[in-house]
Amino acid sequence: MLSLGRWSRAAAAFGVLAGTGAVLGAGAPEPGAATEWRQWGGTAGGVRFSALRQIDRGNVAPLEPETGKEAWSFDPQSGKAVHEFNAHRGVAYWEAAKSDGGACERRILSGTVDGRLFALDALTGKPCADFGTAGAVDLREELHGRWPQDPSWGTLRITAPPVVYRDLVITAVAQQEFPGRGPYGDVRAFDVRTGREAWRFPTVPRPGEAGHETWDGESWKDRMGVKVWSIMSVDVDRGMVFLPIGSPAADFYGGDRKGMNRLPANAHANPMTFAGRDGRQYVVIAAGGAASRGS
Repeated sequence: MLSLGRWSRAAAAFGVLAGTGAVLGAGAPEPGAATEWRQWGGTAGGVRFSALRQIDRGNVAPLEPETGKEAWSFDPQSGKAVHEFNAHRGVAYWEAAKSDGGACERRILSGTVDGRLFALDALTGKPCADFGTAGAVDLREELHGRWPQDPSWGTLRITAPPVVYRDLVITAVAQQEFPGRGPYGDVRAFDVRTGREAWRFPTVPRPGEAGHETWDGESWKDRMGVKVWSIMSVDVDRGMVFLPIGSPAADFYGGDRKGMNRLPANAHANPMTFAGRDGRQYVVIAAGGAASRGS
């Protein structure tokens, strides 16, 4: 059994459960879970349940809104000669804890097939100018032109909704399962107001990081595929995000990446790594903050 009682640095802490999609335990009900549906799956933990009783199996029917008029629309591919296509699984929502009457106090956060993360004003649908560059963070910018993106099937695209914890928006990427080389599938957290990177979880351990020695030679370098293309969930009470991490590319051939290929055991924080009873490897990290957690 994993005990979290001795952890420190948990003021804005996050944990990562890697190598499995199972949740080890359920926390207390989240605030607002019974009356609102602000995240994919209903709550940050993705429970997909509401206690509301106005709609049930006996009265489900198309609903007529008051006017039926469209409030706003936003096309992230506006101006492109060729519109790219890929599966997209939703958006995230954030609102300021305290209103100051300014713009973008309520934000819709959404990724794109070409690797951009947008913050939109929930009232107007316009990009929030203070987020990244003109309302977007380009996850491909740091590649400096390496690994060109093919329309609709690129090496770095966002197909799942980001998740929100406090004033952080956390996003991951989808990648091809072949070839084996390409950009890393790191999970990244950004300040929801400014778009500045707050922390990063390197899904392939770099030199000097625990687990790096399990990748033979330079098989770790530019290793694509270790990514989170599906749905993340957050335990808001404990400050933990759970990541279903995919296998290294190419997924049907490991001859060019000999070794145990372990997941990283640190992400600029204090980690724990342990082997579960099922034989799988688990990684848990605390990332950010400086307060201590009581036992």
